[in-house]
Amino acid sequence: MSEETEKQELIAEETATPELTTEEAEKQALIEKNRKFLAHFPAFGKFLLIYAGNFIIPEIFYIVFDSTFLEGNMTLNILATLAGMIVYFVILTRVFTKKSDDGIIDILQAYPRQQSAKVYLQLFLLGISLNLAMSSLIALIPFPKEWVESYTSSASSVMNTDGLVISLVYVALIAPLFEEIFFRGFMYRTLRGAFGMWSTTAILAVGFGIPHLHPLWVGMAVCAGFVFTLLRERFHNITVSYVLHTSYNLVAIPMLLTQGTDLYTALFDNPVIEIIYLFGGGAVIFFCMKALLREAKEAEQPPEPIKFEIHHTPKGTEQDE
Repeated sequence: MSEETEKQELIAEETATPELTTEEAEKQALIEKNRKFLAHFPAFGKFLLIYAGNFIIPEIFYIVFDSTFLEGNMTLNILATLAGMIVYFVILTRVFTKKSDDGIIDILQAYPRQQSAKVYLQLFLLGISLNLAMSSLIALIPFPKEWVESYTSSASSVMNTDGLVISLVYVALIAPLFEEIFFRGFMYRTLRGAFGMWSTTAILAVGFGIPHLHPLWVGMAVCAGFVFTLLRERFHNITVSYVLHTSYNLVAIPMLLTQGTDLYTALFDNPVIEIIYLFGGGAVIFFCMKALLREAKEAEQPPEPIKFEIHHTPKGTEQDE
């Protein structure tokens, strides 16, 4: 045996991991299981901290600007909210990038060019169908009259503004952008390192629904948030959930613009059209989801996970689906 071979064998013996007995292996498995369980608490705590900041930071701008100055002016309310969101985004960006080698694009996994035009078309159709189908379901179910009336009035409240274009752009494009950044971006990455896919998706769906306050809005938002998070998870791309969220909100524009007119009645407020939207939208949802999940599964290679973890769980110990 040559000297080089002996040296290699010696190194192999020194670096070899000793085999564990059955008792030691069980003990090691229990330690690992407890470590994963305990990792849930700091991750969930940090999620709650980010979640609370999502409401507290924008609220500061309502304190800075006298409430009487903003009262009755939807445009100024939107601008104050937007300013708060931008400030909060800057704060979270600094926190998440401080100990990470990755930039904010990789941390959020914002890759608009990663998906094909076909995927974006399917997302667009899915978002519109999801909104129409759920709205029609709400219209067909005999909910308490006061619920339906308050639901309708809250939906049309965005029209009470001196800047209609600003309101509609905010509803369709700006609000979904920041909601996706906060929920499917920072909050998602905080939870996902400690929780499995389904737990993360469920927590974010409920968290997304709660701020909508009205029971019917909450129900719709929880269902929509579940789909947004699921596809964001499958594609490893927050752009997917943003396009889906935007197309979902776009349905509100013709609804709001035609509110109280005969056109609104013809398009949205009669049982026949509601049944068509419910079953037709349901069919589109089924086929689009099937195609999108297949597309995500067949993707050649998902983007590399970020190195940064907001909790201190060692790499490679994330829970599988």
